[in-house]
Amino acid sequence: MEHKQESTKKSKTSKIIWITIVAILIVLIIVVLVLKLNKKTNNVENIDTSLLGTYSYEGDTKYKFDKNGRGSLSVGKDKYNYSYKIEDSKLIIDFDDEHVHDATYSYQLDNNSLKLIGEEGTAGGEYILYKD
Repeated sequence: MEHKQESTKKSKTSKIIWITIVAILIVLIIVVLVLKLNKKTNNVENIDTSLLGTYSYEGDTKYKFDKNGRGSLSVGKDKYNYSYKIEDSKLIIDFDDEHVHDATYSYQLDNNSLKLIGEEGTAGGEYILYKD
């Protein structure tokens, strides 16, 4: 009878250990996901509010910048979402789709136009976009 009680105690202890391990793994996964999401969306302190809005380049190319550090590049029917921030007077765009190259631009705002000067991750060149 004593052997059965000891076996039952070991079984309960084993279950508690497994439940604890699973709970810790779930918490770790949630923390990693929250940190990753936070990295993509929490750039509000690095936003130039005068940049907010939608800008067009040669008709069907549009860059959209919102107040939460998020935006999108639309080219025709294709749309690529990104997060963005301003760092050292540079516009840094981090595309959600890992197949799309992230880009860094020097930029200048003038009334209703945005001039992008290609740097890291771009083909270089200067592009003038107009606010919609």
